[in-house]
Amino acid sequence: MSRFGLPKRANRCFEVRDRILRESGPEAYVRAQALFLHPPWWVSAHPERLATMEAAMIAHLSPPEIVSSRIAALMAYGPDDELAAVRTPTLVVCADDDHLTPPHYSVDMHRLIPDSDLAIMPDGGHFNTTCRAAEFNETMLGWLLAQRDGTPWAPPAFARGDTVHRA
Repeated sequence: MSRFGLPKRANRCFEVRDRILRESGPEAYVRAQALFLHPPWWVSAHPERLATMEAAMIAHLSPPEIVSSRIAALMAYGPDDELAAVRTPTLVVCADDDHLTPPHYSVDMHRLIPDSDLAIMPDGGHFNTTCRAAEFNETMLGWLLAQRDGTPWAPPAFARGDTVHRA
């Protein structure tokens, strides 16, 4: 296993998700996704949106053997030295309440990618891009504009860019 592979908890989540898929079927797999990817407050506050998302995912889910092979690939992947070789401007974004890939994982990525920037959102889980879409978009747009204009960038007030993970 790579020194920068997925955290043990993430691997366990992927193992459980794969087992749900194989033993309980695609619908159970899709319905369990929300528990792994969205924070509890979002799941509770958006039942209709979640039901619509789940229906679309069930309708378009790849065959189980393909999904299982993707899960196996994610579990086996570890970029190691590839991150240190990145020369493209990079913004690493995560959420403090992402339990699949906790913030310390993103902090490690940020430290390995030369001249990268880091934005840690206060919440939003693994899907902070949808759970906190306005804040994510504000963060991304600000970063992209700074890249375009060649100006310094700092995370918005609601996010943080320090590399100290809060337990």
